[in-house]
Amino acid sequence: MYKVYGFIISTPIEVGLNPSSTIDKADITIKSSETKLYCENEISWYHSWKEGSNSTKDSLSAGKRKDQWYILYFHFEKITFAINPNGSEIFYHLQDPKTKSTLKHLILNHVIPLVINHKGIEVLHASSILISNGAILFVGGSGYGKSTIATGLIKNGFGVISDDATPIFFKNNQFFIKNGPPEMNLWPHARNLLNLNKQKVNNPRKELIQLRKNQHVTGSFPFVQIYLLKPQEENTEISIESLSKKETLLELLKSTLRLDITNKNMLQNQLTTLKKIVDIIPTKALTYKKNIPDINKLCSAIVSDIKNQELNKIAI
Repeated sequence: MYKVYGFIISTPIEVGLNPSSTIDKADITIKSSETKLYCENEISWYHSWKEGSNSTKDSLSAGKRKDQWYILYFHFEKITFAINPNGSEIFYHLQDPKTKSTLKHLILNHVIPLVINHKGIEVLHASSILISNGAILFVGGSGYGKSTIATGLIKNGFGVISDDATPIFFKNNQFFIKNGPPEMNLWPHARNLLNLNKQKVNNPRKELIQLRKNQHVTGSFPFVQIYLLKPQEENTEISIESLSKKETLLELLKSTLRLDITNKNMLQNQLTTLKKIVDIIPTKALTYKKNIPDINKLCSAIVSDIKNQELNKIAI
């Protein structure tokens, strides 16, 4: 069994995490299935996600069987997941054995975050970094540079808590972040920041990179700051400015993960939690040139802002 995102996971596949021998009960159990997990006449598809903002191709479709099990179908990988109504069991079926190499990534970075959200924990499409007094989140859409910024901050001595999906827990009137898996899905320019070998750097596609112990942190950390990413098409100076609560709420709503978008009660609970986050957690807009032509300059601005906040708290 493994602990990730604050939950105990039982899975038959190797997921790159350290197994726990002291835990005997799983929150989520994952199993393989030799047979197809749904019939077209027994499922109602309710949502699809596109490959990118400008794409017309579906990358992931979500639906529900007549027995109320949820179905996730990843089109490119041809992998299907079936999730029971309370999120305690997940089955997967591979149409093509060649796609097994992507199974771990889909489970850890896509399926489990959606299931955790279904269990009542808010999960944001965000990368999180540990600073001296807690966790900061970089929130934004696909291609905004969340992982690239996190990688640049690794180079500056900070540790990654979670990449791409970050769960948010609330206890004793305080929000906490719990760690995701020790891996990042990086483009070549981001991999180059970690001084990887030339063969990997020259691969033009994203590549899943296992983080070293000094690059990834585990545990539960106070949630202290949000940076909402604002990449611009035109040349623009890097700026970090405070954001209104209304604009913050709208941006966070765009970055939430939701398994069942048809459940009105869960959507209302999500809105309530996000409003509470906006009331408690300070937020800033981080504006920069799209594709981040100078990651070192951008990270220097972020580090400077972090240090100023720390100095202000000491002064108070």
